[in-house]
Amino acid sequence: MQDESQKTDSFSTLLTVIFAGLMMGQLAFGAVAFFVLKPPVVPSEDPMFLYLLIGLTAVGILAGFVFHSKMKSQIRNMENLDEKLAKYRSSAIIRMALLEGSNLFGIVAYLQTGNPIIMGITAGGMVIFATYIPLKTIVKKDLGYSNSI
Repeated sequence: MQDESQKTDSFSTLLTVIFAGLMMGQLAFGAVAFFVLKPPVVPSEDPMFLYLLIGLTAVGILAGFVFHSKMKSQIRNMENLDEKLAKYRSSAIIRMALLEGSNLFGIVAYLQTGNPIIMGITAGGMVIFATYIPLKTIVKKDLGYSNSI
């Protein structure tokens, strides 16, 4: 039982490192785009980027939630811990990637248009992304273990 706890703890640490790398990439790119490059606002810009970003962000959040929920229910029914961890890692990375893609698109769209609303939506997406942090208690709960492990 203790071996399983150690595995899930080290697994959670690995997922946290992956999460931190993905989050730092978004934050660094967004900070450079917003504070260093400062694109000029194009006043007659078509709002296509804005609408596309809203759609991509909504789809990324919804698809990530649905996919991750389905995978969690499958993972709980599995017996082998190593298989559970591999499936959960894949599920978590896909969930993070779905939202990260729309966030990176938002930064590029901001560079194209200079529209601060686009950067605001992107910042909101990054805040939602920050809630995906794989804490040990969350990982154990998602894998179907009680808090006693």
